[in-house]
Amino acid sequence: MILLKSKSCFNQIFIRLKHRNHPGHKPRPSAISLRPSLPDYFVDEATYPPVKPKFPPGEFANDYDPKLAWIYYDEGQKFHSLKTIQERLSVLAYLNVQQTLDDLKQRKTRFYPIYKLSALSKSPKTLPFNQYITKSHIQLIDQHTKLLSDKESYQKLDYNLYEMIRSKVKQIILSNYQRELKNESIDYNVPLHEDSYRPEVLEKRAKIDREHKFSNLLIRDILNFITSALSSHDSNSHLLEAQYGVDVDIKSYWKRSGFKNEKPRGAVHPDPDTIRFQYEDIASYQIKSSQPLKPLYELNNPECSKKVEDYIFKPVVFKLFADHILPMQVPGHWYGDKREFNYMTVFNTTRMNAYVNDMYPDYDDKFEFLKSMAVNSAHAELTAQAYYLGFSMWKELTYPLMAQYIFTDGKNFSIANYQLNTLRLWNKATSLTNLCYITEPEMLYDLNEDKSEIKYFNDELFNKIVNCLLVRPVQNENEIVSGYSELDYMVGGTALRPYLSVQNFEKQLTQRHQLMAISLYELVKYDKPTDYLNLRSVSDPVGMRPKFQRLYDKYTYEFRDIVLNYYPRDYYGFRLVDRMLKKAPKQTAKFWDLKNPVYEWANVPPPDTNNIPRNIQLPTF
Repeated sequence: MILLKSKSCFNQIFIRLKHRNHPGHKPRPSAISLRPSLPDYFVDEATYPPVKPKFPPGEFANDYDPKLAWIYYDEGQKFHSLKTIQERLSVLAYLNVQQTLDDLKQRKTRFYPIYKLSALSKSPKTLPFNQYITKSHIQLIDQHTKLLSDKESYQKLDYNLYEMIRSKVKQIILSNYQRELKNESIDYNVPLHEDSYRPEVLEKRAKIDREHKFSNLLIRDILNFITSALSSHDSNSHLLEAQYGVDVDIKSYWKRSGFKNEKPRGAVHPDPDTIRFQYEDIASYQIKSSQPLKPLYELNNPECSKKVEDYIFKPVVFKLFADHILPMQVPGHWYGDKREFNYMTVFNTTRMNAYVNDMYPDYDDKFEFLKSMAVNSAHAELTAQAYYLGFSMWKELTYPLMAQYIFTDGKNFSIANYQLNTLRLWNKATSLTNLCYITEPEMLYDLNEDKSEIKYFNDELFNKIVNCLLVRPVQNENEIVSGYSELDYMVGGTALRPYLSVQNFEKQLTQRHQLMAISLYELVKYDKPTDYLNLRSVSDPVGMRPKFQRLYDKYTYEFRDIVLNYYPRDYYGFRLVDRMLKKAPKQTAKFWDLKNPVYEWANVPPPDTNNIPRNIQLPTF
């Protein structure tokens, strides 16, 4: 036994010696090695790449989902990498539309519901809800709070000019009423027999339409004369250079957070806390200027951070319903107009008064409906204006946007100022609040029974209206934005448009990129998919022309066709293009998601080429 153990020990020693003498054996380094000489640029402590922060730049609540915050941030970066407003507005619209393939390779359209708003609130107690979805603090004008027009005074005008304007306005009022009594207005409707039956609802609607039309004409006649008379003086050159419009479309789209617990329709993945709103209405009269009005407060003023109380309910409680529509931003003008800033907008309240008196005759606080109209209309117009200036829900305002509003039925007038301070309504941690200041309705005049004489004229209210038209826009951008630098925002931008580098549309973009932007913008702007489809398939047999049952299928067809025709295939990747051309069955849902291909070329400059597949007339600005 002892011999066996000794033999095994000798074998182990022999194996170790044999391994140590092997040519490939490397001796172990000494336990304590000398420190090698390192280059001078080596440091004692290791440096690591920066750690990605929990939240992207901006205000976020501590309990906000970091993943969702970075989704919004990346979405904003891709959105603002687009060069022109035309492209941004088009992509914003199609962000609400997605398309996929089912198992039978049939295209299916997925779209998010959007709640439709207008100037008219359809139920009482809607004002707190409208304040919440627009994040607006509303306040009545008193001796402590003044309008923007209070800084101007009609007393600076020549006395003869003032008296002439005042007397002429009275004549305009009387002449309009006398013309209405004599039924001198042109009516193209076919006259009915006396014994013809018309339902009471139609009679009531026709009466409201006549009153609305009459008040619109009266409002325009009054304001047209006042602005014409005031613009004759050099001190009021801003009225001479302004742009005037009637029956102006106002459309705006935004998101609002705070609806996760209510779970309304439209609160979908990836952000079930927000729902979408689309405002659409018509302004009776609008004045636009090339320079903005000076805001009442700067963004760092405590007045711009007043808290708006939460008033969260499902929108259907207030008779607001969702529809499948495309988001649109129209502040009363199309992009490309030289006068992009609101100076004054007038809304007709005739239909609102008729609706309230008919539906809620015993409701005491009818002024609440007018406040809701002021909040919704002013917020919608300035939000759309901000998008046209290059801002968005992802890129916050760098200065407040100010506007003047008049709400009238031709006889009772209410003046309001609205200051837009924030667009980040999807983020509940945003500290800024929008401000709205409004006066109670006052009667401008009162007529006798036969409407042949004015027995009362409110000179104080008339002076306020004149003061609103005497407010001058800022002459220098530094009055609103001080210390502006392109390096802080976007190279090529300006103080009033810091996130918009393309100021000259025709000179700074290649022809192909111009056609791409115009095609997308015209598609959403004019809303005529059928004409475009007929144009694209005019040479195809009738049986092979595209037919779509859904309206959104027409939109998505045009959008995909325009993108593929006007942008090079290299930007979509070789495999993706090869799959498109060969019509391979391996088509995933992401391939048919129409917003992803746009983002793939958003950060890449367009190529210089004249290979244009269609002849399109470029607009001239």
